Amino acid sequence: MGKRPRFTRTPDGSLTVKACIDLCEFWFDEADFEGNEEEAKLWQSMLRGYINERDLGLDPWVSSPIIERKMKEQQRYWDAAYVPWDRRIELAE
Repeated sequence: MGKRPRFTRTPDGSLTVKACIDLCEFWFDEADFEGNEEEAKLWQSMLRGYINERDLGLDPWVSSPIIERKMKEQQRYWDAAYVPWDRRIELAE
């Protein structure tokens, strides 16, 4: 399993496609490691969709109820991984 990804939100509170890719990849790896095939398939499917958007040159801001619900379930972990929008350059390092 990989390290918990850091992420940012846009000024309106949406996630970036990069954040969604990183989060879906993390949760896919976690579910796969735990042998939870159904959840792994969900995250893998979402991951492919976000990768396709990125590869097509789209860089939309994302609002996903599935991702938001998962983040809320584990809020204390994700609060620590959050990088404010005005410091998003830190994510490129």
